[in-house]
Amino acid sequence: MVLKRVILLVFIPFFIYSMSVEDLDSLINEGRYQEAKEKFEASDLSRKELKVIERALKIYSNTGPRKTYYDYLASYILSGGSPRYQDVWDAAMGFFEIKDYENTIIFCKYCNYLSPNNHSVFNLIGVTYYYLKKYDLSIIGLRSAVKLMPNEAIYLANLARSYEETGDYKNAYKYYKLSYEKDPNFGRARSGVERLKNMQ
Repeated sequence: MVLKRVILLVFIPFFIYSMSVEDLDSLINEGRYQEAKEKFEASDLSRKELKVIERALKIYSNTGPRKTYYDYLASYILSGGSPRYQDVWDAAMGFFEIKDYENTIIFCKYCNYLSPNNHSVFNLIGVTYYYLKKYDLSIIGLRSAVKLMPNEAIYLANLARSYEETGDYKNAYKYYKLSYEKDPNFGRARSGVERLKNMQ
C-alpha cells in the first residue's frame, strides 16, 4: 500500500510536468477550463511562448482571476500577438476597476493604436491620470474626449474636476456649467457650478 502511494506521487507530477499544448487544447476544446487551468498551472510549459500565452488567455478568460487574464494579455501583446480591440479595452477597464492605473494607461494607449480617436479611451485616460494626480495629463486626455463628444456631460464634468484640481477655477466653472446645461440632473455638475460660481 505504501509502495503504491509512492509510485502515484512520483508519476502524477511527471504526467502534469510533461503536459503539451495539444493536451491543453483538448481540455479547452471540451470546455474543461478549470481542469485545464489546474494542469496548466502545474505544468512546465513556457509562459513566454506565444502559443502557450494564447491558451492561457482562453483558460483565464473563462476561469479567472481577471488580473491573471489581464497579465497574460499584456504578455500576449509584448510577445507580438494581435489582440482584438475589445479585449484590450476590457483589460484597460479591468485594470482601472482594480485601481492598477499604470496598466490602465498602457492598455488605453494600445487601444488608441488599434482604433485612434475613440472618445471613451480619451476619457478613461483623463480620469486615470486624475487618480494618479497628474492633472495636466488628465486635462489633455479629457480635452480630447470633449473635442470628440462635446455633448457628453460626464466628460465635461471630468474635465472641470481636473481643472479645479489645478486651481484653474475659471475653466473648471466653464466646464461644470456646460456639463450642467447638457444634463441638469447631473449632481456633480450642479454642485461644481454652485461651489465655483463666486471663485472664478
